Amino acid sequence: MQLPFTKEQFFDLLAAYNVEVWPDLLALWIASVLACVLLLSSPTMIFTAGLLMLATPRSWRLSILPVIWSLIRGSAAFLLGVHADYALPLAGVALAIFSTQRSSDGRGSRNAPGQLRPVTQTY
Repeated sequence: MQLPFTKEQFFDLLAAYNVEVWPDLLALWIASVLACVLLLSSPTMIFTAGLLMLATPRSWRLSILPVIWSLIRGSAAFLLGVHADYALPLAGVALAIFSTQRSSDGRGSRNAPGQLRPVTQTY
């Protein structure tokens, strides 16, 4: 069976694809990842803050990045007028307060992970 092109033509086409098309596809992929990070990060941060506020024992170390991210996105919300993101600074402040408070059972956020209480409920 005879191919309609030579090996050199095939590799020239492949080289042209790598030069012309691949950078555009890479740019589109990076743009889509950035869009997901910038648009979907606000609900994810609020969900993460809620989970960290419900967690026992509370750890302020786990709360550092969500609090910083809430401040960054909150400032962008005020500067750009994104009304949906106005809750982010409030969630960040609430998370910062909750993560520094002691748990209701007397075990504070300074407990080591090995000091968790055993589960006493049976199902």
